[in-house]
Amino acid sequence: MSKITTSTATFCLFDFIRDVPNPDVAAQIAQSTAWRIDTLIQGAARQLFKAVREDQYKKGVDGLAELSMALKEQAFAEYAFEDAGSITTGPVATIKELMLHREGAYNLASELTSLCIDYQGRPKSFQIPDLDDVFFNEVNLKVRPQTKRRIAMSVERRAKAYDLTADETQAQVARRVQREEDKLKDVGLTLQEQAGAVYEMFRQACAVTLDAEVGQEFHTMDTNNQRTLIESAMTAADRAEEYATSSTNLSDAEFDDVCMCVLNVNKQLKLVLNSSRFKTHAQREAAAAVNVG
Repeated sequence: MSKITTSTATFCLFDFIRDVPNPDVAAQIAQSTAWRIDTLIQGAARQLFKAVREDQYKKGVDGLAELSMALKEQAFAEYAFEDAGSITTGPVATIKELMLHREGAYNLASELTSLCIDYQGRPKSFQIPDLDDVFFNEVNLKVRPQTKRRIAMSVERRAKAYDLTADETQAQVARRVQREEDKLKDVGLTLQEQAGAVYEMFRQACAVTLDAEVGQEFHTMDTNNQRTLIESAMTAADRAEEYATSSTNLSDAEFDDVCMCVLNVNKQLKLVLNSSRFKTHAQREAAAAVNVG
C-alpha cells in the first residue's frame, strides 16, 4: 500500500482500496463504499423529493399526501421538478456526481471479492444490486442498541426513585422499547409509500444537464461526500477485523495480517481526513453554522 501524506491533494479512495494488500479487508471496504454510495444517492433523491413536494405545496397544488402520490407519475413529476427551479441544484448535483462513481465502485467490489476464498476454498462472489430495485427494497428499521441502553438506564433510575420491583422495571423497559419499535415501523411504512415518488425524483435528476461540471474524480467530489465515504471505509475496515476475530477459517498468522492491515488502513485514512483540505472545509462549515445561528 503506497504511503499517503497529509499533503496529498488528489487522494482517490478507490485507488487506495485497490492497493489494500489483504484481499478480505479490501473486499469488505470496497463493498461498504459501494453500498454507501447507494445510500447517499437515495438520501439526495429523498431530499429532492421533499424540496419539490414542499415547493408545490406552497403553491397550493394539493395536500402533501396527494402530492406524494402525484409525484409518482412521470408527467407531473417532470412538471413539478422543473417548476421547483434552483432549489433542486444541490441534490441533483449530488446524484449526478455519485452516479459517475457508482458503477466503478461496484465493479471494484466485485473484482476484489472474487479474490477472497470462502470456507470451502471457493472464490467468493458479490452480487451488484440494481439501483432501481434498491429504491424499492423493504424498509426494516430497528431500534439501535444505544437507544435500548439509554431506555434501560432511564427506567432503572426511575425504578430506584420509586422503589419498583425488578419485574416492574423490566416491564417498563419492554414497553418503552416496544413504543420505539412501533414508531420506527410507522416511519418504515411511510418511506416505502414514498419510494415511487422518490424514485421519480431520482430519474428526473439523472436527466438534467447541469451548467457546471460535477466531480469527475474522487478529490473533486463534494467534500462532505468524500468525508462520508472515507469514514465509511474506516468503519468497514474495523468490521473486517471483527469478522476475522470470530472466523474459524483463519490461522493466527492470517488473523494478525488482517489486524495489521486494518491498523494501517485506518492510520492512513485518518491522515487524509486530517489534511488541510478537509480541515479547512470543516472550519468553513463551522463558521457558516455560527453565522446562520
